[in-house]
Amino acid sequence: MASFDSRSPAVGAFLFAVFCMVAMCHGQTFSVTTRSSMGNLTFCDMVDYDAVCDTSNTQSCSDSYAKGIFDNFEKALSVYSCEEYSRLYTCANCTAAYKRWLCAVVFKRHDADVACSGDNAVRQSGEAQPKCMMRTCQDVCYEVVRTCPIHLGFKCPPVKDTREYAPAGNACNNLELAAPSPASRKALSLVLPLFAIAAAILIPII
Repeated sequence: MASFDSRSPAVGAFLFAVFCMVAMCHGQTFSVTTRSSMGNLTFCDMVDYDAVCDTSNTQSCSDSYAKGIFDNFEKALSVYSCEEYSRLYTCANCTAAYKRWLCAVVFKRHDADVACSGDNAVRQSGEAQPKCMMRTCQDVCYEVVRTCPIHLGFKCPPVKDTREYAPAGNACNNLELAAPSPASRKALSLVLPLFAIAAAILIPII
């Protein structure tokens, strides 16, 4: 799953709860919540699909919970100057990417080809999520890496780890995010190791 660097407690602490919810305890059972029954989503307004939710957890598929996480993220982001970090991306690009990713993990999309019942609705041992839950597109996560200051320590799973995130060309939830070109994806794969080195050097200092 994606995360913030543990050495950045100001941003790491408030995300623990959502990752605990997204990771889902082994054996937990989930069910489909239709878009119409969710009511008016004022924050995650781009969600226009049925979601797989944990009805025993009030944070699962919760628009207000996602908004609270986002507000804390904006506070953490305000410490940095996005313009000094990148000439290509602004703080608005960063927050838009983060909002899309956050809504994708709070409102996990139902895979319409798989009935959400029986074993398909249960997270089995060794699995990241139940079979009826569609994976999020990798580009949704890596868009946050591309556009946000490296000092935040936001991380995505390795590209080869496809348990919760699916690479381009596979069925996945992208919330209508246009996939980057193959050239830009290749460039990102070359830049990410440099980001990791820079973060290891800079984060202990700040």
